Amino acid sequence: MANKNSDENFKGNLIIALVGGLFVLFAVLAGFILTRLSTLDEIARTHGERIAKLEACVDCSKSPRTKIKGGYEWKEYPSEETDEEGNITFSVEIDILSKQYRWACGRSNVDDLVRENQANSTVSLEDIIRKYDPDDELQDAKKIVVVGTASSEGDLASQEDLAQSRAKTLVKVVKDNLQKKIPVIGMSFGQYVADKEKAKCSDATSEQRRVLIVKLIKQSTDMSDDELEKSLIRRFEQLAEKESFRFPIEIRDYSNYKDHKRMFLEK
Repeated sequence: MANKNSDENFKGNLIIALVGGLFVLFAVLAGFILTRLSTLDEIARTHGERIAKLEACVDCSKSPRTKIKGGYEWKEYPSEETDEEGNITFSVEIDILSKQYRWACGRSNVDDLVRENQANSTVSLEDIIRKYDPDDELQDAKKIVVVGTASSEGDLASQEDLAQSRAKTLVKVVKDNLQKKIPVIGMSFGQYVADKEKAKCSDATSEQRRVLIVKLIKQSTDMSDDELEKSLIRRFEQLAEKESFRFPIEIRDYSNYKDHKRMFLEK
């Protein structure tokens, strides 16, 4: 009888010990799981904050401003890139001359700008740039990038040469009208190739041959020209994707972008 009670007590104690052990194990596992969940939650929160910052900077572009400079209308598009901490690493302002003034079809010299609906009435690019006043407008610029474009008329090779010639003309005119030394770089988008069906040499293609000046305000000190070119391309891409306003230049519609060609002119 005593042995039976002893066995029962042993079994009871064993069950209690097992239950206690399971409870302790469960408590340890629960604590571990809660700790892991807390860690994962912190990781997810931190990751979410980083993603939010990056998403916020998919297009770090402010609303454009319209300014009249010496009687000529320009639209300014400020745009920035930031790091994960929200610090500005790259900042530009893209100034685009009004559609009312654009390159004359097939021409690239200093007197080859025309007014809308006045194809035979030329305007001096030097007059426009002087009244744009580079010393005032570009005073906070570290570098200046001027962009040459060509519209859909003509064959690819000749139009890409034309876009380069326009960029070179812009480089010379801007340099000649600066009283201080700021690097001026020429950039060519090439020919507009997205739509060849519009009326040739008409106002229908005028937006394809606009005058663009990029004011570089901030960049890393060790940024190479290749990196600068890539950063500028990203700015043009992301401005074109901005839904709150219409950016008039779609870089992806030009031949040098489509063909992955270098856009900066040789120095």
